[in-house]
Amino acid sequence: MSGHSKWAKLKHSKGLVDAKKGAVLTRVSKDIITAVKIGGSGDPAFNPMLRLAIQKGKDANMTNDKVERAIKKGLGSSSSDEVTYESTYEAYGPGGFGILIDTESDNTNRTLTDLKTIINKNGGKMAGEKSISWQFTEVGYVKIETSKEKLSELEELLLDIDGIEDISSESDEGTFIEVIIQREFFRDAYSKIGEIAAKANANISEAKLIMQTKNTLELTDAELERASEFIEKIEEVAEVTNVWTNIA
Repeated sequence: MSGHSKWAKLKHSKGLVDAKKGAVLTRVSKDIITAVKIGGSGDPAFNPMLRLAIQKGKDANMTNDKVERAIKKGLGSSSSDEVTYESTYEAYGPGGFGILIDTESDNTNRTLTDLKTIINKNGGKMAGEKSISWQFTEVGYVKIETSKEKLSELEELLLDIDGIEDISSESDEGTFIEVIIQREFFRDAYSKIGEIAAKANANISEAKLIMQTKNTLELTDAELERASEFIEKIEEVAEVTNVWTNIA
């Protein structure tokens, strides 16, 4: 029995790795689609946001065929026979924090059943439509890798760009700036950020749409640990592409 148990554990671990790899590729695919829509072009030579998304795909070993399918989907010209549905589910985690779960699935009934089982078994509960999502706003997010010497100068230049809601920086473990942008300004703001970053020899390492919470919930260390384990279990569902919470 011990040999069987060991094989079962190895098989289960491989399944988790495969599921997480699939979720990463699905997220990258969505980033490519978003980049095409916001950048207005399926040609990376004329769409810097798309170039960044494609590079993320290459880093995740995404095949050229999948990259091309994502670009075509962004352009609205996909002819793939594979039909998937995007859904967002709302729930409360243990301790009462709110959670949004983005999924992409060819079987929404199966995905919802899997999520309900995990959430109920781990101290959470499903929530009704709009009971959580009203607390979130879709915004643009850009991360810029730079040097300590250029940090203050870059922050000042970024403040002059229309649509920027928040700028934060870190210089202890790597020097970078995180920029939050109003959704309707994302395309123009990203273009200007790219120009500023290029002049400062800085590098844009991330650019995407995220769900930002309006109000955050403070948790104790023990509650945070339990919340982390809860979220990890949800992310093990292969169809889950993003998880957003209102945890501070």
